[in-house]
Amino acid sequence: MLDTLLAAYGPWGLALMGVVLTMLAVQLYYYLGRFARLAKFRNSQREAIADQGAPVSIVLTMGEDYLWLENTLPLLLAQDYACYEIVVVYVGNDAEFAEMLQDLSASVSSEHCRMTCTQIRQLRFPITVKTAHNVGIKAAAYENILLTTTDMQIPPNSKQWLSRVAAGFVRGNVVLAYCGVERQKGLGDLLIRSSQMMHSTVELSSAIAGMTYRASCQLYGFTKELYFAHKGFGFLNMGARGEEDLFVQQIALQGPTSVVLGPGVTVRRKRWGGVIWWFRTLREQAVTHKLYPSAALWHMMCEPLSRLLFFVAAIASLVVLPDEVRIAVAVLMVLRYAAVWKTMFGIARRLGEGGLMGWYFVYDLLSPVVHFFAARAAKIKK
Repeated sequence: MLDTLLAAYGPWGLALMGVVLTMLAVQLYYYLGRFARLAKFRNSQREAIADQGAPVSIVLTMGEDYLWLENTLPLLLAQDYACYEIVVVYVGNDAEFAEMLQDLSASVSSEHCRMTCTQIRQLRFPITVKTAHNVGIKAAAYENILLTTTDMQIPPNSKQWLSRVAAGFVRGNVVLAYCGVERQKGLGDLLIRSSQMMHSTVELSSAIAGMTYRASCQLYGFTKELYFAHKGFGFLNMGARGEEDLFVQQIALQGPTSVVLGPGVTVRRKRWGGVIWWFRTLREQAVTHKLYPSAALWHMMCEPLSRLLFFVAAIASLVVLPDEVRIAVAVLMVLRYAAVWKTMFGIARRLGEGGLMGWYFVYDLLSPVVHFFAARAAKIKK
């Protein structure tokens, strides 16, 4: 039989068909196996602490951000949760802004919520985000810490957001959640949001499988015990990058990690530009990849690499092989995309990312190349 196939298609033809079938098997493993779990994943203890949960400290670092005070702070203060605090670390020298924060802190005096503020003055040397986080975590009164940023946007009109996120501490000492990107209009918005959703799909599915290697700096949680056991954040020489992923990799080894998902949990980061801004963001995220464990790097690279090889081998087969093989390859491409669409549609619904799937095939085709250039750019430019 092998001689017949060699006579009909030649060694290169058989090699192309072998690559197509092998890469298709890898793709189906990811989308129908690992990723599909995300759409159906439920934190079974999620509702347990809605009324009587452990106290939580929300810690964030900020500059002179009046929009956060106007838009996000009221939503945080309105959360329906038994006991929590907001710990703000202000890095700056604006006396008027610091006084405003202190006045706000004094005005928050409800029985279930309080707010504290610490100022770090900018002197000769710049204060890194991680250094400011260290100050805020040490000032926090409670064991459970949720770390966030001022460009994080919580679901509007949701007083149960904190109870859903904090429920992750029932099952784990590390809490991860999904962070999307602020919605706008246009094809660029769909590509950016699809990219963020796919990145998070890989990260969160890995965490569910017991291999946590990254968290979104806009929202993740851990206990103070883990924090002090690892002597706080390391890699201070890396600037703003590395404060979430490398630290989470260390503390997740002590486990367990809890993943909380749902449209009512999803937060969004503010957009600071278009596709070029997003490419720079991907490049910055790739800076720390060289310090990742080899297993995490392989898991990150395997899906997009197998996708790229599948497309290249499939297109080559459509060009050079006989008609019967072209038809078979075309059917396999449709089969793969049907599996991708089914899985990602379920994930999009689970994460509250509506309106993406109509153009998801564009991202599916372009992303392996984009991520390759982002990784190369991270190595070339500091």
